[in-house]
Amino acid sequence: MNKKVLVIDDDPDLRSFIRAVLEDAGYGVETASDANDLIQLVNRTMPNLIMLDYRLPGINGLMALNTLRSHNIHVPVIMLTGDATQHIAVGSFRAGASDFIPKPCQIDFLQSVVKRVLDNRDKLVTNVVNQVSGYLSHKPDCDINDCSCGLSELVSTLAPDAEGP
Repeated sequence: MNKKVLVIDDDPDLRSFIRAVLEDAGYGVETASDANDLIQLVNRTMPNLIMLDYRLPGINGLMALNTLRSHNIHVPVIMLTGDATQHIAVGSFRAGASDFIPKPCQIDFLQSVVKRVLDNRDKLVTNVVNQVSGYLSHKPDCDINDCSCGLSELVSTLAPDAEGP
């Protein structure tokens, strides 16, 4: 499955750069220039990761991250900023950012941070599915080895590396 990344940055050149780098790495990429309609944008695009500029017009990146969390949206967020101070980094992590990338950044660094954050998310989802699957069971008339109730397919869709119920 192609992972989707939502990039929100007011710099069109940087958005194009990140799009090209991530698409070359096999990711699907959506972009936006501001976070004013963030919740609707996230609900429409269903990203696996959000890259969010700290300084945006209107709602800044930190407010946008707080809005996501207040709506119980826990998509991993990588904060981007050209002003990479310790204060901004600490504030981003405290608000729930998964990582922090100073701008400008190198292609290899960008790809490795995105891959690591997505890999960590996948491991977390797999662990949760493994824990929850202990409470799930197939329907009484389902042959576990040839599942007809859909539970095995659901578990493998949510976390391909998870052990099924």
